[in-house]
Amino acid sequence: GQSLILVVLILLAVAALAALFVALIAATQARTGRQANVIALKNIAEAGIRYADYQLTYSAEGADWRPVPPTILNPYPYEFGTGEYRLTLTYNPQAGDSLSRFIKIECVA
Repeated sequence: GQSLILVVLILLAVAALAALFVALIAATQARTGRQANVIALKNIAEAGIRYADYQLTYSAEGADWRPVPPTILNPYPYEFGTGEYRLTLTYNPQAGDSLSRFIKIECVA
């Protein structure tokens, strides 16, 4: 009688450990998938920054180049690989602010 109860308790403990192991593996897989998405978005955003830099440096317009503005129908007008991004350039120099004399490039993937 006692041995049967002991075996059932051990079986429950092993089942609980197995459930914990499965939950841990599932959480790790979800985290890995999210990390892959974050890396892909980072690469798309960096590609947008590189594109804006290239256009500002080498295009015919030079520093006057501005990206295509987003619209309601096309909020992310640029594509890179399997993703899209939106570029925004701002230039607003102000007296007394040494950082305001630079062109600010923002890229949202």
